[in-house]
Amino acid sequence: MSERVLSRSPLFLINNKMQDHEFISEVQQRIRVESAEEAKNSVRATLQTLADHLAGNAPAKLAAQLPEEIGAFITEHKSDPNATGEGFGVDEFVRRTAERSGLQDAATAKSYAVAVLAVMREAISEGEFAKMRGTLPDEYDALFADGYSANL
Repeated sequence: MSERVLSRSPLFLINNKMQDHEFISEVQQRIRVESAEEAKNSVRATLQTLADHLAGNAPAKLAAQLPEEIGAFITEHKSDPNATGEGFGVDEFVRRTAERSGLQDAATAKSYAVAVLAVMREAISEGEFAKMRGTLPDEYDALFADGYSANL
């Protein structure tokens, strides 16, 4: 077992993997919304936008490490292992995430994406996270803050 897994609460683990409802619940708490559906919508929007940026089999590899339903947000959106990544900047990432989630405010979309990506980071291996993060420009640092507050 990795050190990351050992430091995680045992409530998050079944076969060393975060479960769908735990992922959504964690995002819901971090973005401070009443509705699990709103949190789920933010997860879907953020991960599909991330998949747009990733090339080849990177989206499938990422999805395989996520809880089943969460990973399906990626694979149902982008499943072609020969697909190219779109390579857009962080402002476009936030714009697309806002559009997909139906949010009018870019600042809210950004804070929701930060929360989703933080939970995603906890749900996948450090190696997979490092590979995925390595494909993104430095300007994406703003989305991978160590703090998890939705009030950025």
